[in-house]
Amino acid sequence: MKTLKFISKSPEETIKLGEKLGELAQPGDIFLLTGNLGTGKTCLTQGIARGLKSQDYVLSPTFVLMRE
Repeated sequence: MKTLKFISKSPEETIKLGEKLGELAQPGDIFLLTGNLGTGKTCLTQGIARGLKSQDYVLSPTFVLMRE
């Protein structure tokens, strides 16, 4: 498993990064997010959903053990 670190300077930048990750995602890929409150996990998740062309409402991944 590889660990990647990115630095984002705004929520919009975080969403764009997530969008690119979503576009590159393959079936079976798993994203594990860690971070303190307010670090951008929800923005990243929203971007990933956009990149996957999902029409679903994106919920915060905080306080969840696993969300499919």
